[in-house]
This record gives sequence, structure tokens and C-alpha cells, in this order.
Amino acid sequence: MNRLPDDAENAQSSNRGSCPSLQDVHSINPAQLMARIESYEGREKKGISDVRRTFCLFVTFDLLFVTLLWIIELNVNGGIETTLEKEVLQYDYHSSYFDIFLLAVFRFNVLILAYAMCRLRHWWAIAFTTAVTSAFLLAKVILSKGSCWCKMRLSEQLFFSQDTSLMGSFILLLNLQQDLMKNLKKNRIVKNQLYSNYERVKI
Repeated sequence: MNRLPDDAENAQSSNRGSCPSLQDVHSINPAQLMARIESYEGREKKGISDVRRTFCLFVTFDLLFVTLLWIIELNVNGGIETTLEKEVLQYDYHSSYFDIFLLAVFRFNVLILAYAMCRLRHWWAIAFTTAVTSAFLLAKVILSKGSCWCKMRLSEQLFFSQDTSLMGSFILLLNLQQDLMKNLKKNRIVKNQLYSNYERVKI
């Protein structure tokens, strides 16, 4: 029985605390109130927020930058037409950069669709595109560098196997040269002895 009046008093006191008093209403500045109302109206009229617009511009700049780098790479490697045909029509996973350009187009499409058109407020689209891009680039780097490393190791083994045979023949040549030098020295000594004996006989 005593609980009901206590609850009613608590409810009345909470209602009094939540409602602004007459002094609070008179202390509000009308200019500040109008500025807040205009800012809310401007947000409703504005189609996209500043942060979202900046992010979409950043995504667009990313696509344009990757495209520019790919065009420069095409131009450096022997002309745009021939290199474009080589990288697109004769696609090679290890040497072509066409897949990186397609990855940038994919990232641009997903992020613009998610954050500019659908206006999502979740980070899953960024996480998805970052994971796909990172996995693809890591696989490309590991496979291309791994194949280069394997080729380098095989060429080293072939070189060293040839090098050992060359070293054997080089050592054989050195031994022959030393033998020839010894024989020449002996021949000189013998010639000197013959000339000296001939001179003695002549005297």
C-alpha cells in the first residue's frame, strides 16, 4: 500500500525533471535555435554527407591513380597498343598488370554502390574489398616471386654443376702449365750446361 504513493511521487518528480521549466525556455537564445533548425533542414536537403562525399572522392581518386599508373606502364613497355594487346589478350598472371586495374575497378564499383547509392552505414563493404584486394595481391606477389625464386635456384644449381666441371678443367690446365714451366726450367738448365761445356772444350 505504501509503495504505490512512493512510485507515483517518483514518476511525478521524474516528469518534472525531464520537462523544461519556464526559466529554461526563456533562457534559450532564438538565434541559436534558428541556426540549429536551419542546420537540420540543410542536412535533410543535402543528398550526401561531407564525410561520405570525401570518401567517394577518395575511392574515385584511387581508381584514377591506378589507371594512370597502368597507362604509364603500358607506354613504358613498348607502346600502348602492343602492350595492351599483350597484357589483355595474351594475359599472363605473372607479368600482366591488367588484373590490378580490374581489381581497382571492382573496388570502385563495390564501394560507390555501397556508400554513395545505397548509403550504407556499416564497414563490411570496406572490409570485403580490402580483404579481396589484399589476398589477390599477396597471391600474385608470392606466386610471381616464388616462380622467380625457383628459377633462380635452378639456374644456380645448373651454374654450379657446370662450374664444378669448369673448375676441374681449370685445375687440370693449371697443373699442365706448372709442368710446362718445370720442363722449360729444366731445358734452360740443360742448355746452359751444354753451352758451358762447349765453351770449356773450346778453350
